[in-house]
Amino acid sequence: MKSAWNVCAILLLATGMVAQNSPTPKPRKPKSAPVTAADVQSLKDAIASQQAALAQQQKQIQQLRDELSRKDQSVQQAQTTATDAASKADAAQSQATQQQQTVTEGASRERNHHYAGRLSCG
Repeated sequence: MKSAWNVCAILLLATGMVAQNSPTPKPRKPKSAPVTAADVQSLKDAIASQQAALAQQQKQIQQLRDELSRKDQSVQQAQTTATDAASKADAAQSQATQQQQTVTEGASRERNHHYAGRLSCG
């Protein structure tokens, strides 16, 4: 009976050693479904749709750039007009001031002349 136990123990140990030496099984990748023509066409349609959306966005960007350029030109024209108007207003103010001084000086001279004439007559 001892020999039967020895044989069982040897078989058990041998089996354990073989199990330790055998390589671990690699996990299998799940099989993917085969690619169909419909899958390919769906991807092509998605790409075409994205390209169309991109083209539309580029068109909108260009329209916005054009609009911005027009508005910049309008602002520049308005600034030029405002600068010209301010220069003309300054010139008109300066001329009015000079005319006022001339009128005031003329009136002052006339008064002085008038008073001087009264003083000499009297």
